[in-house]
Amino acid sequence: MLMSSNIKTKIPDYLLRGLLKLARKYGAIAYTKRGNYYLYPEKELKTFVKKLEAVVIGKDNTGK
Repeated sequence: MLMSSNIKTKIPDYLLRGLLKLARKYGAIAYTKRGNYYLYPEKELKTFVKKLEAVVIGKDNTGK
């Protein structure tokens, strides 16, 4: 389980946090809440961030 701040990405932090909030709200990503923090499965979080980078930055880095 990882926190979103442990992932290195070119997406600004405020944008990543907002998109993760929407993903949690609509059930697009699994998470566990511990106190004030949200923890995500490592593989799922990395895949989610790669897909976001492809959309936000505009290049295909998903490996497909």
